[in-house]
Amino acid sequence: MNLAASIKKKRYAVIITTSFVITILIALSFFASLAYNTALQTRGFVLGESVSAYDELTAASSALGEWDIETALDKVEKAHEHFAAIEEATERYGPFLRSALIFNKKAKSYYHLAKAGLHSTKAAKILGESFSRGDPYALIQYLARLQADLEEAREPIERAYKESRKIDLSYFTDSKQARIKALQEGLSFLFSELDPLLNTISALRTILGEHGTRRYLILFENSGEIRPTGGFIGSLAIADIKDGKLNKFFVPSGGTYDFRYGLTEHLRSPRPFSILNPEWQIQDCNWFPDFPTSAQKCAWFAEGSIGSSFDGVIAITDTVVTDLLSIIGPIPIPEYETVITAENFVPFTQTLVESEEARASGAPKKIIADLFPLIIDRITNALSDHAKRFSLALALTDALNRKNLLLFMEDEGLQKWLNKENWSGASGVKYALDYLHVNTALINGGKTEFAVR
Repeated sequence: MNLAASIKKKRYAVIITTSFVITILIALSFFASLAYNTALQTRGFVLGESVSAYDELTAASSALGEWDIETALDKVEKAHEHFAAIEEATERYGPFLRSALIFNKKAKSYYHLAKAGLHSTKAAKILGESFSRGDPYALIQYLARLQADLEEAREPIERAYKESRKIDLSYFTDSKQARIKALQEGLSFLFSELDPLLNTISALRTILGEHGTRRYLILFENSGEIRPTGGFIGSLAIADIKDGKLNKFFVPSGGTYDFRYGLTEHLRSPRPFSILNPEWQIQDCNWFPDFPTSAQKCAWFAEGSIGSSFDGVIAITDTVVTDLLSIIGPIPIPEYETVITAENFVPFTQTLVESEEARASGAPKKIIADLFPLIIDRITNALSDHAKRFSLALALTDALNRKNLLLFMEDEGLQKWLNKENWSGASGVKYALDYLHVNTALINGGKTEFAVR
């Protein structure tokens, strides 16, 4: 090949290569422009569908506030359809739209908002259906289904949470920012609390006897006569629970004093008590501010008296009973010619058990034995009502947080869970430096705490 032919061939190669590169650049420019215009059009569609979806969610929230579960679920379903339409529209353009989103941060935020809405409504559908279905009386089965549904909702909750973190609020108006921020905070809370909630449900299933009968010693503490774990133990109960149902509930009509008999071992009372009684008895067993220690001592007294062991100890103050009555409503007890309410529970029972007639009968705490089975029946019936079921759960959680309800379990795993949730009443030292704990016990002072302001 001569030199002229070689130069000519190279020139053609350069021209062909240059033309090919220019063609590619033109094509890329065309597709980039198409993707950008598509992104703009899709952004408008996303915005419109998002507004419709969030309007449906607002309506769902209002319905839920009225405990209209059916309407709330219908609104969530419609919101999910709007978000699904956004998903379909954005996926239709595939890589073109995604490439445009790289350069259009505003459209990108709308995209992540839509994805967060899609996954959050999917989770809401799962949990809403779980909340509304099932036999509320079959508590163990209900909890098992709820736990399974929470596990199913884990993935959409996590995906919604991650998408919500990618939303830049600065691209939205102030009114929309508030709603989106509420969504972000709600998803963050739900994502962080999902595992603790699942652990709580699992623990409740065990506590309620899913794996066999569990026997509990229940301490009824009177906060009017304050003691280290909540109040003076005026009454006790023994409860057997299996498969979430109360099989046995025994309250001695004589109160704690009925447990004095049967003990073969006698203990010297703590020194402050010795001025009243040199012998330590079960009504004063909650002497230690560390509830697990007091619970074990109370169980020791009860076991020595009746010869039965316990799977756990539960302490309940009168405040818990009052809160429960405010939810389940008044309870008529014709035998006493009265109706027990949240307002009169404490004064009525206090006056009755201290009356000369009750003391002379030898059964001063009979009112407790008669009343509490009625309260338990009323609570069981209330579980069929969505609003009351939720209110009961909140009231019991609040009681645990305020230490008006304390639990001790012999099962090591359950006790570790209680300690972790700070529901055990354990007073373990958490600080390396010095600290102060004031241990208060009213001794022979009567029910004067109610008069303290």
